[in-house]
Amino acid sequence: MKAFPYFLCHMRKLDFVNVSDNSIEALPREGLEHLNAVELNLNRNGLQTLPECLARCKRLKVLRLEENSLELMGFPVSILSQSNVSLLCVDGNLFAKRELEDLPQYEEVCHRLIVACVVVVLLAYREMFITAWYSFLINSTHMM
Repeated sequence: MKAFPYFLCHMRKLDFVNVSDNSIEALPREGLEHLNAVELNLNRNGLQTLPECLARCKRLKVLRLEENSLELMGFPVSILSQSNVSLLCVDGNLFAKRELEDLPQYEEVCHRLIVACVVVVLLAYREMFITAWYSFLINSTHMM
């Protein structure tokens, strides 16, 4: 596949898009902001640049871009500072990951990842607390 399947941008019930291992060299410059996916896997394509509109995908949290031909100049800073992306995979491109991490906007991605992790932990503890509380109530009523 050489072009991004644009029809995916109009699918409402789509959480994961995997178009890895293709020959996609460019993404649409417009309309991609309508992509409703939470995760977009573009690993192992021929991408050289990314469009700004990718930063406007409201539900996008995981962006996988490993082993493409991206240069740091072709990476919109808006993906770091204005998107909801909290997990960004960029190893194997034409820039060192450290170069991206050195940009001041990269801290915003790290902040979003920390917040996401805290939410997951809190939800897990919430379930454990409810289970423990329920067990306590059951056991305390048996003791009376």
